[in-house]
Amino acid sequence: MRNTKLDLKNTLEIFQAFFKDLPIVMTLYNSEGELIEVNKACLDLMKVSDVEEIREFNILNDLNMPIDEKERLAKGETVNFELIYDFDKVKENLSPKISGIFYFDAIINPIYLGLENSTKYYLVHVRNITEHKIAEQKLKDSKERYNILFKNFPLPTYVWQKKDNSLILIDHNIAGEKITSGGIKNFLGITATKLYNNRPDILEDLHHCINKKTIFSKEMKYTFHTHKEEKILNVTYCFIPPDIVLVHTEDVSNWKVAEQKLKISETKYREAYNRANFYKDLFAHDINNILQNILSASELSSIYINNVNQQEKLYEAIDIVKDQVKKGAGLISKVRKLSEMEESQIPLESTEINDILKESIEFAKKSFQERDITIHIDSFSEMVFFKVNSLVSDFIENIIINSISHNRSPKVELNIKISKMQQDGINYIKMEFVDNGIGVPDDQIEFIFRRKTDGYESGRGMGLGLSLVKKIIESYNGKIWVENRIKDDHTKGSNFIVLIPEAM
Repeated sequence: MRNTKLDLKNTLEIFQAFFKDLPIVMTLYNSEGELIEVNKACLDLMKVSDVEEIREFNILNDLNMPIDEKERLAKGETVNFELIYDFDKVKENLSPKISGIFYFDAIINPIYLGLENSTKYYLVHVRNITEHKIAEQKLKDSKERYNILFKNFPLPTYVWQKKDNSLILIDHNIAGEKITSGGIKNFLGITATKLYNNRPDILEDLHHCINKKTIFSKEMKYTFHTHKEEKILNVTYCFIPPDIVLVHTEDVSNWKVAEQKLKISETKYREAYNRANFYKDLFAHDINNILQNILSASELSSIYINNVNQQEKLYEAIDIVKDQVKKGAGLISKVRKLSEMEESQIPLESTEINDILKESIEFAKKSFQERDITIHIDSFSEMVFFKVNSLVSDFIENIIINSISHNRSPKVELNIKISKMQQDGINYIKMEFVDNGIGVPDDQIEFIFRRKTDGYESGRGMGLGLSLVKKIIESYNGKIWVENRIKDDHTKGSNFIVLIPEAM
């Protein structure tokens, strides 16, 4: 049989060839720890061309080996450990071209050469794991930074993880702990189904997020289990692959209260602004009518003053001026009262209507002496009472004057009908002002009581007077609307209908 045993010489040659060309960094040391030989991979790592440049390196003295590994090595055992080596601390003549901290996975094998195993050597091979350790450290730092950011994120945040068909609360940050007064810690490991058994909407949102792998936000009211306080929350659900749902909650309760207060403030400001404009237009509108009447009376006075036979008419014109001056003073008082009515409720009192009607009719006729006016009152009783305040004469005068002003007939006819009616269980006094004026076109009826300082050329003056009338009547919990006197023919005149609760 052929002898397959190798002599020592051949064995050494094979080992040397294997040692030199192996791509793993390998070094050989004697029993004293002195460097004998290195392979090419080692020279490349150390950035040197010859072993002599690093000859002084001693494995036992210069290698930062753990104590327990040194003890095992001394016993002849193979050791494997992670080596951290700072080449900047090595003598200059050992590694002039390499610097910095390197990480190695090192294996040291004690070997014996010679027939009697009397000569001891150390075969060392190392794997450079520096890049791996740096990447590992970066990942660790990244996780630590994430944990720091997550834990200190100012919005309460909760982490849900999908396990089987359930979502389980696995973590929360400091803000989440604070808003729940620490109670959230008691729910770690609890399923969403158990925690939100009375909030199917939240369960639906969580499952929608994880199943659709999406992110969305919504606003909701939420009562915390721990302190039973209801909050308004802006909640964001965020899917994190592969099986995480982050839930951010922002308490917007105070912001919502502030927003509501701001809206109320804006509304009040707008109402105050509109009231100011309304009063301005009201005063301008009515004072203009008063001044116009004074001007007309003055012009008549200038005609009658030098005519002895017209003295009676002169006195009538002077009376008109006096009445209009009183009307102006009364206007100021009534604008003030209307302002008070807007800001606080003026008490309503039981008031008889017929006397007020008669005074208003007399005033209207004096204001239009040049017109042929017939006004008739048709009442179910001589004494009729409803609940009103001191502004009642204003709305009656405005309706009567409106009927006269917008009448082109040679003879103005106005019939005021007073009756009773019940609507929605309320007893009303019903007043109908039926005239033979120009009427209100059907397409303008819905606008007639709106505040407007100009009129319609073809219809009634839809200005401040009627808007004031509506405002006053509504303050009595009453109603007003207009119909055609003759159905389907607005040119035959109008019927203004007023309902005011009866005084019982």
